[in-house]
Order: sequence, then C-alpha cells, then structure tokens
Amino acid sequence: HSPPLQLPSASRREDKPEVTLPPQKRDRHAHAYTRQLMETESRMSREAWVRATDASDLVHGEVMSLRTTV
Repeated sequence: HSPPLQLPSASRREDKPEVTLPPQKRDRHAHAYTRQLMETESRMSREAWVRATDASDLVHGEVMSLRTTV
C-alpha cells in the first residue's frame, strides 16, 4: 500500500528554502529600497507642487480677468 499523494504547494514561497543573507547585504538591499522610496516621494512631491502652482496661476489669471471686466 503506497503513501497518500502530496498535492503541490499553493504557495511558491513554501517550495523554496529560506535564504539568510549576510547583514551587510541585507542592509544594502534595505538601503536601496529606502532610497527608491525617497526618490519616488520626492518626484511625486515636485509633480504635486507644479500642479498646485499651475492651478494657482490659472485662478489668479481668472480673478485678474474678472477684475478688468467689472
């Protein structure tokens, strides 16, 4: 009588042995990820600033236009 069949794992992580990186390499990965997050946040902040400035300039122009027509 043979043992029951094992179903394949639903999770790929369970199939792979866990690898422990040396602390220096872990730190390098963490630093690269943090740097990427900071660069993304910086870019998004600049883009938001430009949109806000453009909107402010547009409203200012409309207000000035209304003042000259009244």
